[in-house]
Amino acid sequence: MKIGTWNVTSLIGKQFELIEEAKKYQLDILGISSTKRKGQGTLALNNGWQLFYSGVDPSTHAQAGVAILLNPLLADAVLEWKPINERVALIRRQLKATILTIIQVYAPNIEADYMAFLDTVLIAMESIPMKDFILFLGDFNTHVGNDSQTWNGVIGPNDDQDLNNQDRCLLDFCATSGLSIVNTFFQHKNIHKYTWYKTGGSMAQRSLIDFVIVSQNLRRAVTDVHVKRRAELSTDHHLVVCILEISSNHPIRKIKSKKIIRIRWEALADEEARRKFAKEVDQRYSQLPSKETDIELEWFLCRTALMEAAAETCRTKQIGFQHGQKKTAWWNEEVRKAISEKKTAYCQWIQRQTPENWQNYRQLQDNAKKLVAEAKSKSWEDFGHQLEYNHYAANKLFWQTIRRLRKGGQKSTRSVKDSSGRLLIREEDILNRWKEYFADLYNSPSEKHTKSSELRLNESDESNDISLAEVTTAIKSLKAGKAAGVDEMRPETLKSLTSGDIRWLTRICQVVWKTGKAPADWQTGIVVPIFKKGDQKECSSNRGITLLSLPGKLFARVIERRCREVVEPQIQEIQCGFRSGRGTMDQIFTLQ
Repeated sequence: MKIGTWNVTSLIGKQFELIEEAKKYQLDILGISSTKRKGQGTLALNNGWQLFYSGVDPSTHAQAGVAILLNPLLADAVLEWKPINERVALIRRQLKATILTIIQVYAPNIEADYMAFLDTVLIAMESIPMKDFILFLGDFNTHVGNDSQTWNGVIGPNDDQDLNNQDRCLLDFCATSGLSIVNTFFQHKNIHKYTWYKTGGSMAQRSLIDFVIVSQNLRRAVTDVHVKRRAELSTDHHLVVCILEISSNHPIRKIKSKKIIRIRWEALADEEARRKFAKEVDQRYSQLPSKETDIELEWFLCRTALMEAAAETCRTKQIGFQHGQKKTAWWNEEVRKAISEKKTAYCQWIQRQTPENWQNYRQLQDNAKKLVAEAKSKSWEDFGHQLEYNHYAANKLFWQTIRRLRKGGQKSTRSVKDSSGRLLIREEDILNRWKEYFADLYNSPSEKHTKSSELRLNESDESNDISLAEVTTAIKSLKAGKAAGVDEMRPETLKSLTSGDIRWLTRICQVVWKTGKAPADWQTGIVVPIFKKGDQKECSSNRGITLLSLPGKLFARVIERRCREVVEPQIQEIQCGFRSGRGTMDQIFTLQ
């Protein structure tokens, strides 16, 4: 397992660069210091990476801040996330045999505040169970010297001799708590040892102040700690990587990213695309046999025709967590190229630390910052333009953006707890747990089920046939933007059909009406758990939302309209709830 720590100076606008560096060095966990991010919470980033952050109160000036970045393969096994303040936060993760607790810190560089900082760290450490493996990461803003004889087991001989009162505070804390500063136990060249550097002036400066500190039960598992000086994130600190030989829950083999192909349904907003789509469907309908067949075959032919016509007209897109995908509007090719040039210039300066190479790097760094600022500004201008001119989707787009900005993103979790409270990580166990939970929830033994009587229809009575007008009215009443069911049919698909194409859906509805049998897709629902409040890993903290087939809903709406015509005259005038054109507001005015 590879674990890193890095003082990034500021994380604002650097999330995507940070993930690229973490992937480049194959990190499983990355502790981050000096994020300057306000508030506390979790953030779902690109490619499934999860960011757990802890900062100052949103009403104060941004300073300090710590965070922990988890690889997608590890994010689901988190047992506890405990943000303490802007300088200390801890996370506990389940391993195969035990639990690993990671404490990310960012120490103050003022000696008067250092003891209070260590007291906070000690309180956090005391809350951890004794059997846990404990790993401290972060910028401790101090030196520890190389007196390994006096501080036997706490430090090794591979550091400078510099030591002051603030440095002794950390050594005393580690000695009392049974901790080891493992950076100092491994001998490396200076370029792979020092974690901070300063250029400019008559003399360059460097020091070792970013540490990896472990508990005694974890010390033998550490095989190396060294600096990756080619990692670049516009900061004066180097990335520190620690290699642990401990068993984790995720498989050793590399898992390929899921590539899910979806149709670009949004293209149907264009009039020309809708016309072409309707024409393609009409051509396929003209080749359909006139004689009605089995309902499953009828539905298969219709669904296949609609999907093929949509794929040909709208084209397809690849979604899901893919390598290199960016979940932001401002990350464009120009920004990517500028950042790539900046990183290349940094590597050139690392190889030859001349004033010319340093000046070139700083120039490209400023240029990248400028392009990012311009791209972000243009992104917001485009957003305003969409709200102003696209009235069709403006309301939905507006509230999506408000929720994203207010919450800062929510961590999606896959792992859940079973009925006894044990954390489940394997995908098969997770699916079985959800199946068990919803089966118990929706099939309570206390519920009494009445036997349904079979409705016999007179098939010879053509006046009961479902008409083209009924299906057309039902399609017009569908709301756009709704999620699809198992058949992947969208409201935009049905709304793009012409009256001639709607005859195909009318034919299928008529077969269902006559035979009393509906396609399997219409009877299948996808249950999606939506987190409400409480522990995300508890099934009871989620509410199940069932996604049904839209053509199936269409048929149900036709039947509901027929039933309403019969039932409506029999309902008393005082009944206002669940009636079209009426509401409880009418009753309130009546009482007043």
